[in-house]
Amino acid sequence: MKIQAASASQYQAHMDLVSKTYPEGIARAHNIPLETARELAKKHTVDDLPLGAKTAGNYFYVLLEGEQVLGHLWLKDFNATYLCLFDIHLYEPYRGQGYGSQAMAWIKDKAKALNCPSVWLHVFGFNQDAIRFYQKNGYGITEVNMRLDL
Repeated sequence: MKIQAASASQYQAHMDLVSKTYPEGIARAHNIPLETARELAKKHTVDDLPLGAKTAGNYFYVLLEGEQVLGHLWLKDFNATYLCLFDIHLYEPYRGQGYGSQAMAWIKDKAKALNCPSVWLHVFGFNQDAIRFYQKNGYGITEVNMRLDL
């Protein structure tokens, strides 16, 4: 597998995916209407990228096997304080084959190259598969938010 900078069309395909999946996750995690979640998600995605893929400190990549796109990465460098894995998406047919772990190792090397002492990420609490995957790749839980629905 290779990881390379996303082209303009690959960046747009990734943003189209994020604009669907991220609000769905917010709505589920916060038990709010999808439209409200879309507004919140926009603040953390589109509004944070005034220059799109060219917004400073943001890096967009594609995961490839040959010419086949396996998935996407969005990394954000917080002034070498830490590197944030803002989004990783591996398409369903390519999961469970080691590509995700290869990507996580690559991200670790990228953080080191940027002189970032750590990599951070957010994962929704209901996404237990992702939590297990990140833990398997060495990530530890740093805080937990909880809710009681009445």
